[in-house]
Amino acid sequence: MAQWHGKTEKSGFKPFESLKAIFYESSEKIVNYFKLLNSNAAPEFFNAKL
Repeated sequence: MAQWHGKTEKSGFKPFESLKAIFYESSEKIVNYFKLLNSNAAPEFFNAKL
């Protein structure tokens, strides 16, 4: 993610600014998903049935 962040910073492409902010705010959750293969799919499935 750090490499992507650096490349988008150098590109100067404005739409990446909001995407970078989202990734920055959610980076811990994104990394944990891939480390633990953890998602909220089961609770979302349950809530959809309600």
